Amino acid sequence: MSSDLRPHVLDTRVKRGAELSTDHHLVGGLQLPSPGEFQPDPEGGWDIESEWTMFSTSIVDAAIRSCGRKVSGAGRGSNPRTQWWTLEVRDAVKLKKESYRAWLAWGTPEAAEAYRQAK
Repeated sequence: MSSDLRPHVLDTRVKRGAELSTDHHLVGGLQLPSPGEFQPDPEGGWDIESEWTMFSTSIVDAAIRSCGRKVSGAGRGSNPRTQWWTLEVRDAVKLKKESYRAWLAWGTPEAAEAYRQAK
């Protein structure tokens, strides 16, 4: 690397095995951000609270879309009221847990196979 670029680069790595059809190896680097990259917006400024609110709401919304929402106060053994937790899922989980306990208690190959099937 040339000496004039060294102050602007954080790290470099040689990628051996990258096919370049020469005797040289591919080099990748991580460049420092430019000094003006993280400056606040001149009109409104930069507010950490609004950034955090936007970040947290997007994470929570994505989690709700993929996993559903659990109703607060749903106790142990009751229905957590998510979209994916159905009676069929509950029965399958119950069978898996019973098969696991039987496998631990007996330790036989048949119990292990029953647990694998239930899982």
